Amino acid sequence: MNRNRIREWRARFRQWTFPPEFRFSCSDQFDPFSRICSLLDRSPEELPPDGPVKEQPDEKFLIGIGNQVFHQQQIADGLGSDSRAGRGLLRSIKKQKEMLEERNVQVLDLTGQFYDDTRRDFEPLAAAEIRPELVRPTIVLCETPAILIEGRLVQTAKGIVGAPPSRPVA
Repeated sequence: MNRNRIREWRARFRQWTFPPEFRFSCSDQFDPFSRICSLLDRSPEELPPDGPVKEQPDEKFLIGIGNQVFHQQQIADGLGSDSRAGRGLLRSIKKQKEMLEERNVQVLDLTGQFYDDTRRDFEPLAAAEIRPELVRPTIVLCETPAILIEGRLVQTAKGIVGAPPSRPVA
């Protein structure tokens, strides 16, 4: 028996596993491109000449990737670059950061920066902790990063603020 004939019978039989609206004809005149266009109610001439239009990722997706990179960086800092898992994670983070930079996305860890009530890029999660080693109110822990897309703040950082002990007023 001819091998092509067996393939044709197998293809015809396989079509019965799909719902009728998704079945293709298995004849010699079958053109899958025209069939798909007819299912989409578009002619091949209406489709863009260079294929589908490349869409920019939306802000929610970029914010999600930024948060993921931030948390992965915290995990990688705990693992260190000595272990195999740490090196693999650092490579992955580097690639994700490059992708974000191509789309003008900045992920900012504000840990260690001074804090005052007028900052628009940081939101404290609780009252300031008293820390005797501090001279000014400082962001001691950043739970979520500040994210800027094309220089525009789209997510404020959230975390813990440390404050110096209050001095007695003379």
